[in-house]
Amino acid sequence: MSRRFRALALACGCALPAPAVAQDRADLRLDEIVVTATGRPEPRSAIAGTVQVIDRTTIENSTGTSVTDVLAENAVGFFSEWTPGQTSINIRGGATDGQGKDFRSQVLVLMNGRRAGTANLSKLSIADVERIEIVRGPSSVIYGSQNIGGVINIILKTGRTAPGTLVEGIGGVWGLAQGRAQTGGVVGPFDYYLGVSGGKRDDYVAGSGDRMANTQWNRMGIAGALGLQIDPNQRVEFTLRTDGIYGVGFRGSGGNLYSRDDRINGSFDASYTGRTEDGRASLFAQVYSVTDEDRFKWASPIQRGGTGLPVPGTRADFNTRDLDILGTRFQPRVTLFSGNDVLLGWD
Repeated sequence: MSRRFRALALACGCALPAPAVAQDRADLRLDEIVVTATGRPEPRSAIAGTVQVIDRTTIENSTGTSVTDVLAENAVGFFSEWTPGQTSINIRGGATDGQGKDFRSQVLVLMNGRRAGTANLSKLSIADVERIEIVRGPSSVIYGSQNIGGVINIILKTGRTAPGTLVEGIGGVWGLAQGRAQTGGVVGPFDYYLGVSGGKRDDYVAGSGDRMANTQWNRMGIAGALGLQIDPNQRVEFTLRTDGIYGVGFRGSGGNLYSRDDRINGSFDASYTGRTEDGRASLFAQVYSVTDEDRFKWASPIQRGGTGLPVPGTRADFNTRDLDILGTRFQPRVTLFSGNDVLLGWD
């Protein structure tokens, strides 16, 4: 009995300090850093405005197929989904354009801090996204007057934030199939990332058991990043990507069975980030190019005439909408004294 008692006491003695150790580790947890609210890295607790962060763990645990799905799961705003490839979002009374036109939206969509070239989040995959930062209301005014509702900043993965190799595939009802492969790492001062993703879904079936014809879609994307850490205070980074959703059924108000859309967004950006040893002065410079394209492959072989009877219509009505952006950002910053910076910018 005494031997058992000593063993029990030893076990209790080893177990009791564990909560205290766990508490000490929790106290050492660093504050989350965000970059979108003020245009510079700052602790989230120091931001006065409303900032929401959707981190990598949340994204990887999501069942969504696009950025739209992830934002909807996290109650970012009010969504109107016209098709799987066309969605608008409303944040605090400001809405994106129904067709996702970047220059006509009241919610600004950024990618790595620069304009994404589209406000239609459904054409953007989540496969290569590291995190998403959302700023609501007046705090977003630092990005101009075109974002009175808020700002959504999509930050992509790099070799430093997503090292290792991953291959993943899932399947589901209505012929759903998705897959992605990515690899990244650090080699000396260089880091690299490469990701490929794709997916498809056939027509979905309503609760009544009826197949909803022409509601299918296909998705494909590829992204690559190359970084050079010159020293602890200087970094150069390049990112090249293309993303799109293809063959999306567009039924329209009349249940059209023929019309389909392709919606594609691609970009390249090169950036330099540097600061002095004491951190009092810093410089950010970026050159970027964006190509955004919507292809409307519509048809109405049968229409209703003035008599209400079917008459021959249009078998092919193909149109495209293109947006090309070439931009630069140049932002030197100097800290005058604690909590007060002077920021100059060219965009």
